[in-house]
Amino acid sequence: MNKKQLSLIHIAKTQLGMDETTYRAMLASVGVKSSKDLSNAQFDELMKRMDAGGFRVVHKSARKSGMHKKPPRDRKEIIGKIEAILAELELSWSYADGIARQMFGVEKLRFCSSDQTYKVMQALIVYQRRQEAASAGQDVEGQAPGEQAQTDRPAVNKVASGYRKGTSPRFRIEPRWGIRPD
Repeated sequence: MNKKQLSLIHIAKTQLGMDETTYRAMLASVGVKSSKDLSNAQFDELMKRMDAGGFRVVHKSARKSGMHKKPPRDRKEIIGKIEAILAELELSWSYADGIARQMFGVEKLRFCSSDQTYKVMQALIVYQRRQEAASAGQDVEGQAPGEQAQTDRPAVNKVASGYRKGTSPRFRIEPRWGIRPD
């Protein structure tokens, strides 16, 4: 047993709200009287039982950003979706904090209003879709790389076909007639 494991056991005990007798009974159920006497196998068994009781390990980035605390009711569902997207993309809460900082000038996501939190979620969804499209070998629009976008407007298709993707046509401004393509 190392200090980190011992502290994890005591954090779980506190998080679950165990009194001393319940805690001692749980230790006795794995065959020891003190947490210092636990072997690695007994530690794993004890942690499984505490996990079944509702213990949840809080990741360091969640503690740092304050997201280990329960969110307000009006943002609970949105925060849950943000957490799921971050987990799927294997990103930490600091990534969501960075989006909030860049979009709204707010230091942490937890300080955002409901509308701002929703917009951060939308930004993460866009990023998630781009990552999925990139892994599938497609552009964001669902085309293979280098393919021209086709619309239902023939004039747009005619203009778009003469240009490479990512470039815009050159325009000249005429004094009486407005803007005309070259």
